[in-house]
Amino acid sequence: MGTSTRWPGPRGGVWLAPNMRLGRVDTLTARGIDNGSDDGAIGGSTGTSDRAVVEKQQIRAIEQVVDALNQTLRADPDAFGLRQGLIIAGTNLIDVLDDLSETGLAAFGLPLDAPADMRETAIVQELVVRVCGAGATPTDSVIRRAVVRCGRAMLQDDRFARGIENADIEYRMSGVLLCEIYQLFFVHVVEEFIKSVVAAKITLWFPVVQVIDPSGVIADWVASNIVGLIPSPCDETGGAEKEGTSLADLARGLLEETVRRVLGLSTDEMGGS
Repeated sequence: MGTSTRWPGPRGGVWLAPNMRLGRVDTLTARGIDNGSDDGAIGGSTGTSDRAVVEKQQIRAIEQVVDALNQTLRADPDAFGLRQGLIIAGTNLIDVLDDLSETGLAAFGLPLDAPADMRETAIVQELVVRVCGAGATPTDSVIRRAVVRCGRAMLQDDRFARGIENADIEYRMSGVLLCEIYQLFFVHVVEEFIKSVVAAKITLWFPVVQVIDPSGVIADWVASNIVGLIPSPCDETGGAEKEGTSLADLARGLLEETVRRVLGLSTDEMGGS
């Protein structure tokens, strides 16, 4: 996919129903804008009932998108390159988190003489380079956006942020933060995949994010339906670290099972990686 080519999104077969539903959301949202909405949602300040209608349609569309994705991957586990892309990126992410846990910020070669905000930008950029590379497929874009969000989440951690602010190359990532970022990665991948499918079907000219998720419906749905599927390495320790098994090693051992869960695949359907 070239940088100037819009991804048309998945079409045909099991994708007919979600695509039709997304078209309905698009139409309802356009009608709300024509009626003077100023918040990207149906009906503006006087359209509470209309907003409820469009949110209901959005939730149903999300459910249909995820169901279509599950069916597609069960028929072809390599569809969209999503399964293998998640395994590769997940492995790379664990390696980076392991470096930050064992070596600290020194592993990132921070520009110590640069302002703190530039160091923050450098951290996110380095994370993306190490985890994602330069792929340009729709799946690469989904994973890249998820990794950027993980980088920003790392910067929201007080200890991590202080390490960046003080250019403390001795800082080591905590095990708790490692586990949080591991889980967040998969949460954000699911969110970004749903958004990419929705965005592919949106025809309106104004900012897409306002159309596809004006009230955070996608994030709420993922939090309710996907987060609980993602195991945490921190919950798997059982004294393993005392026996020489690191959190990163535990995360590596969970990776394929995690991918299987978030993509709705059974062990048999996963096949070899």
